[in-house]
Amino acid sequence: MPRKGYIRQPGRAAGMPEVMNARNFNRHISATEALILSIAGNGSKTEGFRNLLGIYQELHGLGYRNGMSITNFINAKAG
Repeated sequence: MPRKGYIRQPGRAAGMPEVMNARNFNRHISATEALILSIAGNGSKTEGFRNLLGIYQELHGLGYRNGMSITNFINAKAG
C-alpha cells in the first residue's frame, strides 16, 4: 500500500511509489526487451541494463532529453 500522502505519477501503476534508492526492479518485460538487454550486456541482462544506463547518461550529457527523437538528435549533432 502506498505511503500516506503519495501522489500517483502519470504512467505509474497504483501502489508503486517512486523510490530513488531502490535496489531491485520487479517489472515484466517482453521477450524482445529481454533480448535487447541480453545483447547489450553480452549475454547478461543485468550488465545490459547497466550499459544502457551508461549510454543514456552520456546522451543526457550531450543534451538529449526524454521525449526527443533520437534520430533527429543524432542528425543535429552530426550536421
